[in-house]
This record gives sequence, C-alpha cells and structure tokens, in this order.
Amino acid sequence: MFKKSCALKFNSKDNQESDFLVPRVNDAAKNEGGRNLFYLSVMGIVRLFFLLLAATSVIFLVIGLFRPWAMLWWEDIQNRRKVIKVYGTVAVLCYAVYWGLYFFA
Repeated sequence: MFKKSCALKFNSKDNQESDFLVPRVNDAAKNEGGRNLFYLSVMGIVRLFFLLLAATSVIFLVIGLFRPWAMLWWEDIQNRRKVIKVYGTVAVLCYAVYWGLYFFA
C-alpha cells in the first residue's frame, strides 16, 4: 500500500531512522498467498486514536465557529468563546498526547 520512497522518516532517540507510514510486517502475519498482511502495534493504534480525536475536535471547532448552537447543544449558553474553550482544549490536549506518546513511549 505504501512505498518506502513516499514514507515519512523520523529519527528516534537512538538515531535510527524509522518509517512512520511503512507498516511493519511480522513473519507470522502472512496469508496463504504469501503476501504480507499489515498490522499496527497497540501503541500505534493508541497514537492514531489521539491524532484522529484531535482532528475531529478541530473540525468541530471550525463548525462551532460558524454555528455554536450546533456544537454546544447541551449547554445553556452557546457562544463562540465556549466553542473555542471546549473543542480547542480537547484538540490541543489530544495533539499533545499524540506527540507525547511518540517521544516517551
């Protein structure tokens, strides 16, 4: 699915080059046709979850700037400042956790 030439490359703590978009292939993860199956590690799935949660929060933030009542329907007062507080905080925290898991896990 992804070629090695188009993969994003990052240097880890021990200065070994790692491929971000190239999936790891385990010898046990082969189907009967001999083709390799892709899998993500558990930490990769958790990081992806926080990245997608941050992206969703940014989308909701943009929607809430145009229609605050659509995104804060449970609140008594819906204004743009609350939209920025709620969804901006969630987006920044999730994005920080995403990069925190990258560097510290």
